[in-house]
Amino acid sequence: MARRKSSTTPSPEAEASAPESTETTQYEPDTTLVGRLCADPVLRQTQNGKAITSLRVAVQETDPQQFIDIVCFGRTAEVCCQFLKKGRLVTATGRRQETAWVDRNGNGRINDELVAFRVQFGRAKAPVAEKELS
Repeated sequence: MARRKSSTTPSPEAEASAPESTETTQYEPDTTLVGRLCADPVLRQTQNGKAITSLRVAVQETDPQQFIDIVCFGRTAEVCCQFLKKGRLVTATGRRQETAWVDRNGNGRINDELVAFRVQFGRAKAPVAEKELS
C-alpha cells in the first residue's frame, strides 16, 4: 500500500517560495530585584475579585538607595500578604513598567514598578553563626 504525504508538511517548492519574515519581536528581558520590604504588604481585590498586592522594596544594590514598587496578582499576592512583613528580604522577578497619571494639582507623575510573576522570600535577619565545638 502506498502512503500519502501529509498535507501539513510543506513541499520543498512551497518552502522556497515563502517570503522570509522581516518582522522581529523583541521581548524585554525579565528583571530581578533584591531588597528589603519598607512596609507590610496590603492585599486588595480588583473589581473582578482577583487578588492584588503592592510591595515597596528598598533596593540595596544602588547608591543612593532606590525604592521600587512591586505588584503581584493572584495566588502570589495572597501568599506574599500571608508570609511577608516589613524588613523581610525578597527577590522579585518580573517585567518593569511605567505608570503615568496626573495628580490633583495637575502635575504629571510617573511611577516605575515591577509586575512580579515570582517572589522569593529571604530571611528577616542574617543567620546566627553556630559555635564551633571544641
